[in-house]
Amino acid sequence: MITLVDGETYSFSFEDVEQVTNISYTGRVDDFQDGAYVILGHNFTQVPDMISITGDIRNSSKDVPNYDDNEHGDWHFNEEDMQLTYLGLY
Repeated sequence: MITLVDGETYSFSFEDVEQVTNISYTGRVDDFQDGAYVILGHNFTQVPDMISITGDIRNSSKDVPNYDDNEHGDWHFNEEDMQLTYLGLY
């Protein structure tokens, strides 16, 4: 369990792995008010073939997603630093 604060950006990493490929994970959010959001991100060791945040396939956002211009599940992958960032809007 982890406590996330509305409006903050969080980056996480996977320990003791040489490559991060073909990964899946799930999460649950409780006690967020309508309109609350977090921006989540993590690193990859190679460019992913496909990214699905909410179960549907979407194109990458031009820039890192933000509350004002994007919707839940929008994502951006930066090939320079191999960082995936996505918006969780609740």
